[in-house]
Amino acid sequence: MKVLGIIGFVILFAAAASAQSNARLTAGIGTIEVQRGGVWLQLGPGEAINSGERVRTAGASSASLELGPGRVITLAERTEIEIGPSNGVLAVRLKTGRIRVMSADDIQVSAKDTTLRAAEKPLDVELGYQADQLNLTVITGAVNNGAILIRGIADSNTRTFVADSRRAGSSAGYSSAQTGPNSFYISPYVCGNTGAAPTTPAPR
Repeated sequence: MKVLGIIGFVILFAAAASAQSNARLTAGIGTIEVQRGGVWLQLGPGEAINSGERVRTAGASSASLELGPGRVITLAERTEIEIGPSNGVLAVRLKTGRIRVMSADDIQVSAKDTTLRAAEKPLDVELGYQADQLNLTVITGAVNNGAILIRGIADSNTRTFVADSRRAGSSAGYSSAQTGPNSFYISPYVCGNTGAAPTTPAPR
């Protein structure tokens, strides 16, 4: 029983460790800072970012972070994120600004009250959150938002549509205009978990 207990502990420890942040700054322009111990400090190239820490860019600044093997995230100007594990998966929380996430492994991205988890990989998504407006573009791969699957295609010319997140998953949820603060951009369609074939929204 002791041996089994030790093995179980090792497995749990390994699972938790795999979700920990292995993030580091790989490239940057302008002012890039990390919140460490309640204080904002300048972040230098190659410097590690610990789990639970926040990273932000100033105006006219941008950053590229490596979050471990096969995971890269870029931050546009005036962007702030927090990195840490969530339910055994590496998670990135967007506080404000705009990010692009490219991942060949499991990853969770969230902003406001919306949580997106990689469903098909490799994943390439853009997420913006400003003035209580959430903008999402799935370029390749797919993400789950609860029971809703949001999938991208290679043709970037048809990737931007608007859906009401309160009704997404049915044709009634599609719109060619913004529907309010709960709207988000989708690419190129949204489908629920009913097993029905995806519905493509009408062109704008």
